Amino acid sequence: MTIALMRVDNRLLHGQVAISWSNHLGINTILIANDEVKNDKTKAMIYDLAKPANTRLYVRGLEESCDIVEKFKDSQKSHVLVIVSNIKDAYYLANESKGSIQHINVGGLNKVDNKEKLSENVYLDQYEIEMIKELKSKNIKVEFRMLPHDNEKSLEDFSK
Repeated sequence: MTIALMRVDNRLLHGQVAISWSNHLGINTILIANDEVKNDKTKAMIYDLAKPANTRLYVRGLEESCDIVEKFKDSQKSHVLVIVSNIKDAYYLANESKGSIQHINVGGLNKVDNKEKLSENVYLDQYEIEMIKELKSKNIKVEFRMLPHDNEKSLEDFSK
């Protein structure tokens, strides 16, 4: 499968993703699935400047990204990192892309009202936790870590 990973990070594309994850996974294509960025040419340009050299960047809306992810799944040339900004978008894209997403990495999700601290960099509400559990029930791997060399943690690791 050529969808290497979906990353959930409210900052979307930044140094940790651009360098660490892309190098670790051998990424040559990044898809940012985010309606706000798609509609903001300045933000899209900033993310284009942040991508690693020799990497293609696509910025698309969430709904249109479903078809794109399906096409990338069967691509022989593209090794793709899909980035979304929140659990809700990851859940939607994983469910609507017909099995194309098999691995989700949750990186940074900032503290927001009514969300509980899961780790130093991840805050979730009960609704998001339920979405993660449902994804796991569909055999989609959901892991928590900031960088590739960090230890993988599952949702269950935080409830011990």
